[in-house]
Amino acid sequence: MAVNFNQSPNTELTENLVAYLERNFVGAGLRKSDVRDFVYTNFTSRKHAANKSQAKKKSDNARNRRSSREKEHLKRRKTTYQSNKTAIDDEMKRDCSGLIIEEAMSVGESDDGTSPHVSYSGLHLCRPGWRSDEYNHFITLVDNKVVADLGLNSHQLLSRAFDETIEGPVPDAIASQFPQWALRNGP
Repeated sequence: MAVNFNQSPNTELTENLVAYLERNFVGAGLRKSDVRDFVYTNFTSRKHAANKSQAKKKSDNARNRRSSREKEHLKRRKTTYQSNKTAIDDEMKRDCSGLIIEEAMSVGESDDGTSPHVSYSGLHLCRPGWRSDEYNHFITLVDNKVVADLGLNSHQLLSRAFDETIEGPVPDAIASQFPQWALRNGP
């Protein structure tokens, strides 16, 4: 049974909650309308979450986890490159500043852990076909430094396996930023 925000018994509960919050927070940098907005937003988001099916919740959680993991790995790569810039640039024999951007990274899916033959989770990645072998080597160097920097905590990273190469054009954001050596067939 769904009860809306402006229907009884929620109306009485809402009025009591808003009155309590207004007494405690209005004047401390919040307006009455802000308190009412917070209560309404909280109610509607909780109602929306309660109405979601288990399958939808599971798929949303998986997508959010995957996105969070990708952002965290990109952040680790950038930090690691900055702290090991000299060593990486020396090994690559060129300045690689500005080459770790989200659009250039591999895309992939993680195992969902439901396979009885898989005892761990891993990422199955697809490399963009426009990336040169040199650029792929650069990414591998940075990833190896990430693992080395994590030390004993490197077990936190999921294993990464490159399954296939996805052919396609160089994204516009990358074509204008990247040097010629990082692109397989030029922009």
